[in-house]
Amino acid sequence: MAVGGSSVPVSSPPLLSSSSSQMGRSFTRTASARSTAAAGGGGGQGSELTPIEEELSAEKQTDLIAETAAAAVQEKMHVAVGKEVKETKANLAWVLRNTPRDKTIVVVHVHCPATMIPMMGAMFSVDKLREQEVTAHRHLERLKMSKVIREYLEICASSKFRAETLVIEADDIAKGLVDLVARHRITSLVMGAAADKHYSRKMAVPKSRTALTVQAKADPSCSITFLCKGNLICTREAGAQLQGSMMSASSSETNPSSVTNQADYNRSRSLPERQSEPLHMQGALQQRSRSANFVSTGGVAVAVSPPLPEGNFPVLQEGTSTSQSPRSSHQHSSESDITAFSSLPSSPRDESEDTWVENDVYEQLKNALIEAEDLKREAYEESCRRKKAERDLVGVAQRAKAAESLHIKEMRLKRDTEEELARKNAELEDLRKVHEQILVELKNANEQKMKLAIRVANCERVIKEFEAKASEAHSIQEKLRQDVGKFEKERNEAVREAEELRKEKEETVSSALARAAFSEFTYSELEEATNNFDTSLLIGEGGYGKVYRGFLRHTVVAIKMLNPQGIQGEVEFHQEVEILSRVRHPNLVTLIGACPEVRALVYEFLPNRSLEYRLTLKDPTQALTWQVRMRIAGEICSALIFLHSTKPQCIVHGDLKPDNILLDANYVSKLGDFGICCLLDQSSSTVTAFHQTYAPKGTIPYMDPEYVSSGELTPQYDVYSFGIVLLQLITGKGPFKIRNEVQDALQKGCIRELLDASAGEWPFDVEADELAYLGVRCCDPKRKKRPELAEVWRMLEPVTNAASSVGSSSTSSSEFSSNIDAQNYAPSYLICPITKKLMKDPHVAADGFTYEAEAMKGWLRSGRDTSPVTKLRLTNCELVRNHAVHSAIQEWLQKQQ
Repeated sequence: MAVGGSSVPVSSPPLLSSSSSQMGRSFTRTASARSTAAAGGGGGQGSELTPIEEELSAEKQTDLIAETAAAAVQEKMHVAVGKEVKETKANLAWVLRNTPRDKTIVVVHVHCPATMIPMMGAMFSVDKLREQEVTAHRHLERLKMSKVIREYLEICASSKFRAETLVIEADDIAKGLVDLVARHRITSLVMGAAADKHYSRKMAVPKSRTALTVQAKADPSCSITFLCKGNLICTREAGAQLQGSMMSASSSETNPSSVTNQADYNRSRSLPERQSEPLHMQGALQQRSRSANFVSTGGVAVAVSPPLPEGNFPVLQEGTSTSQSPRSSHQHSSESDITAFSSLPSSPRDESEDTWVENDVYEQLKNALIEAEDLKREAYEESCRRKKAERDLVGVAQRAKAAESLHIKEMRLKRDTEEELARKNAELEDLRKVHEQILVELKNANEQKMKLAIRVANCERVIKEFEAKASEAHSIQEKLRQDVGKFEKERNEAVREAEELRKEKEETVSSALARAAFSEFTYSELEEATNNFDTSLLIGEGGYGKVYRGFLRHTVVAIKMLNPQGIQGEVEFHQEVEILSRVRHPNLVTLIGACPEVRALVYEFLPNRSLEYRLTLKDPTQALTWQVRMRIAGEICSALIFLHSTKPQCIVHGDLKPDNILLDANYVSKLGDFGICCLLDQSSSTVTAFHQTYAPKGTIPYMDPEYVSSGELTPQYDVYSFGIVLLQLITGKGPFKIRNEVQDALQKGCIRELLDASAGEWPFDVEADELAYLGVRCCDPKRKKRPELAEVWRMLEPVTNAASSVGSSSTSSSEFSSNIDAQNYAPSYLICPITKKLMKDPHVAADGFTYEAEAMKGWLRSGRDTSPVTKLRLTNCELVRNHAVHSAIQEWLQKQQ
């Protein structure tokens, strides 16, 4: 038979030997197209052994590398950890307790990127966000993952274990773990069986979906230990699913068309993966990779097996068809040896005919063997090249991984360096700002120090000046003491002489009054004095009669002509004449004489008319100032006290009102109209009340309500009338309902709104309140609640003194000015310029003058900012206690005692 265009005679089959019966397995491989053209390639029987031995040697080296790689993998313990350290810490601790220290702990983590990203308080899908936002979030996730991995590594380092990390990103943790086991040929893995909260002592199998998936789908060569809450649950030993894998691999061989694909896939497996497989798995993979290949030579099927580790030779099989399955061939070769050509059936009669055929077949078989050897050599060379390429690829992958790790370290170092540089720059900037702030504060402190030094120098200078002034004041004080002694003697002598002169004057006046007695005028004199009662001289008119201005006996007088039909009868006329001719007081109108035939009274002329007229004037320029009003109040109070204190009978005026209060040229008030006054008997302790038996007389708004209801007249009647008059002086309003208005204003704290603005600016709000409250008390409807006139005078005295010192000069009564005269004995520098009284708590104001503290505070509270003495604006409102004047006051008081 010609193979490849030539025929080769076959003498005998040289390859049939006893060694062919020692083949334990047979492998088939499909011949390539180029193998048909390789016939007659030469080569003897001895040259066929060299490639087989080389292939056996290469396979031994491959097995040795695989065993070394498997041993290296077995030196590592892979532990699957989660993203929460507290959930996996107990399992990692179990591994550290139950693992030898010579093994390396590989921390395995599957990172699942989040599909929903929090943004502005809500969750957004990755598809709806910008790429920059997703990239930033992924970066934060990786940073957090790196921090968690570092914590696991620190735990391993604290237990003195060498630790590595193996991290992969996947959408599903179970798939990621299965992929890691297959890719890195992991042989030992520890992972969680379920969450810690699901742990129980009866747990014997994994419960979590991830654990069940890894248990079912992970490579069978990997031993998986399942833990929960630091307790061993179960272990899946390596090779647990090996039989199933083998069965699936064998079943795939039944399809001839899949043999080539399976072989190609096995050849494409990388060397590191084969090295990382266990030895029994490598044997299975080698068994699956060595599939049967057929070479067709003129209808004869030849099965060629690759070299075996034992060095067995291939077995030749004769057949007439290629339909024999590789599975049956494999089973046949694995069960028994294949018979040689000598066992083929033949007959003696056909031996001569078959000789040529045998030679031809022998030649064909020889050429086929040569071609098979060439193919095996090419396959071996290709396998070596592939293994070398795979080794190079592994090396490149390792170098790439090392370069990637180095790049990551460099990037991390760069990032850390940049962060450190930024932090240092920020600290430097903060230090620069602090330095600038300290410099500013130091500058301010130096300026403040200079100012304080200047103030200290000024204070020292002022202290020296005050010491000099104090020394001078002390010398003046000593001199004043000497003068005081001399003045006291002079004063005592002057007081004694003044007392003697007063007594002499009283005796002279009494004798003069006794001689003059009471003047009576005729009607003709009154007509002459009034120019026959000319209406141009009429100065007043009322229900009592008319008042004319006249010139009588070289004196300007006021002539009161009583109305014959008026309410004032003969009795009242004689009563007023008797009382006014008997009493004398600076604030009582002076009665010059009378004309009994026409019931006319002649008074001294008072040019400023009555208080009622002045209070009702519309012209603000002619209104009474608050000083004049307060002085009038004090004068009327003094006159009432005088009337009530007369003996043996006290006088109750009974008709006190502004119309009966007259004013002289100096606005000194004088009380008149005593027509309805009453004399009350009084003992040393009580006053006998007078009971009115007829209709009460007087002006209704000023009448005592209890007198109107009971007819009982007491001195409290005048107190009620005085209260109404006092409220009119303060407010300028009419008498009707004035008490209720003032009382409401006091309760609301708005009394200043009721003060009469035409009186000028009142000095102190507090004293205005006190005066208003005093007026309300005086006109209380209940007699027992009204104060005595003595108490009223004590409250009016300070205000009256102040008004007298500021207002126009006038002649006051001796009772009113007695207290002021007593103050005149004290040195002027001990008297307050505001109250004109001896100071109790002297304080120096900004103008350099010393005032009573309360008086000056009241002055400032009233809104004034000028000096009470100089009338210039005060630089400040501070008051400083004057200890020198206070000491002088105390010494003066001790001497007075």
